Amino acid sequence: MLHLPQRFAYCLPPIPRPGPKAGDLIPSEESASLWLWGWPCLLEWPGRINWLFSPVVGNKTYPGDLWGVDSRGDLLIVETKIIRASTTADPFEDFVLYAREGPRQLLAAERLYQRWAELLRSERLFIREHLSMWKPDGRPRGTFPGVVPYSSHRETAWRWQDLYRSRISEPLASIAYERAVRRSLRSREAQGNPAPVFIGLVATIRAGDPHLSSRGRRAVAALQEQVGRHNLVFRAIRATRGPKRLRIRSWCPRRLAA
Repeated sequence: MLHLPQRFAYCLPPIPRPGPKAGDLIPSEESASLWLWGWPCLLEWPGRINWLFSPVVGNKTYPGDLWGVDSRGDLLIVETKIIRASTTADPFEDFVLYAREGPRQLLAAERLYQRWAELLRSERLFIREHLSMWKPDGRPRGTFPGVVPYSSHRETAWRWQDLYRSRISEPLASIAYERAVRRSLRSREAQGNPAPVFIGLVATIRAGDPHLSSRGRRAVAALQEQVGRHNLVFRAIRATRGPKRLRIRSWCPRRLAA
């Protein structure tokens, strides 16, 4: 399993949620996905990452929470799990069956391009026609598909709208992003559409390293047999509140198990 250096990013806090969990900085897996959209460097990946899309929660055809392709043509699939009271998680289990029996044609550059291009058109339409109407005191209503997480009326992007406006929407509307994705997908096709890199990301509100559960370790062992140890990454991410900004830290835990 690859071990990558830690990285940090800083941003304004999200719009608080009502109810008992209003103070949680990671209310959903989609929050961590949005951080990676804003800062792909949080993974400290050796190649430049161009994110493609965030599958809708529960999507079995496209598992995981975030799909992207790097400058070398490697496909990265991120699955995020949140731990609050526990210290263990299993972000790899859903990948085991998919790596063995998933539809390989969906991992090909051409099919990835078709899905990404359609969702990008929807995202740009949202940016042009709806983003200016977002207000901090009014939750959005409506279904607005696109490349970023958009379940629950795009609540996650709305809560993190400063991040979305400052680091995500402008690049998505640019021709530079479009060209970078096309170059990466051409590289992927030239490489013969290799097996994806599976990234298990644990979002935690606790200090210290999270660990894989016993099921998680069995999933890692099974995946290593299928795709090799260099196609697996175990990563943790945590946000802490400062005087004015949040500090987001991303790192590889030293050990898989407690």
